[in-house]
Amino acid sequence: MAAHGETGGARENAVLGKVAAGAADRLQGVTVVKGVLNGSPSVEDAVAPHAGRPVLVHPFFMSDGYFVSKVLPDRLSRAGVANLRVLTPLGMLGELPALVAVSAAAREPRSLMVVGHGSAKGDRSRLATDAFAANLASLLGELPTRCAYLEEAPFFADAAHQLQTGDVVVSYFAGDGSHARDDVPRMLADAGKSDFPVVGPIGDLDGIDSVIVADVCAVLAD
Repeated sequence: MAAHGETGGARENAVLGKVAAGAADRLQGVTVVKGVLNGSPSVEDAVAPHAGRPVLVHPFFMSDGYFVSKVLPDRLSRAGVANLRVLTPLGMLGELPALVAVSAAAREPRSLMVVGHGSAKGDRSRLATDAFAANLASLLGELPTRCAYLEEAPFFADAAHQLQTGDVVVSYFAGDGSHARDDVPRMLADAGKSDFPVVGPIGDLDGIDSVIVADVCAVLAD
C-alpha cells in the first residue's frame, strides 16, 4: 500500500498503518507492506525485499492524479520493480460510496457537502470527488449533495459559511494529514461551523480495509 505520507502530528501515517494491518489480516498468503512518497518508510524501502516478485500497488489516494499516474510508478520502477501493477486508488473504488453512505446516513443529514483536495494544475481530483459525491447521493435517495475544494473553486473556505442546520460534511481525504486534520476543521471554525458533523477522513472509516481487500482479490482472481 502506498500513500503520499503525512507529516507532523502525533498520528503520523497511523491511518495507513491501521488499514495496511487490517488488509494483511484478511489477505492470507499475500505479503502486505506499506510505504509513502514523503516520509518513512519510503515506497522504495518498503518494496525492496520484494522487488523481484510481481507487485500489486494499492494507491492510498483519492484520485488518479499526478502522484498516482506518474510519481508512484516512476519511483517503483527505478527501485527495480519489473513486474508492477498499480491498482485503482482508494477514492475511486466502486464499493467506497456504499461504505461511506452508512456513516453519513447515521448523521441523518438534510444535505451533504463533500470536501475534496482539488487542484489548479489538473482536473483528476475534482472529477474523482464529483463522481464519488454523485454515487454517494444516489445511495442516499438523491440527497442534495454539493462539492467544495481546498485548492480550486468552489473553495471550502467560502462554502463552509453556507452550511445550514442538518448539513453533514464528508472529508474526502485518505489519511489524517494536514488537510483532514487541520485545514477542514480550521475552515469550519473560521465560518463558525465547528459543531457541524464531519464524516471522515474517508481512509479512517471502519471497513476501509475490506473495500481495498475486495479490489485486490478481484485482481488476483483475473
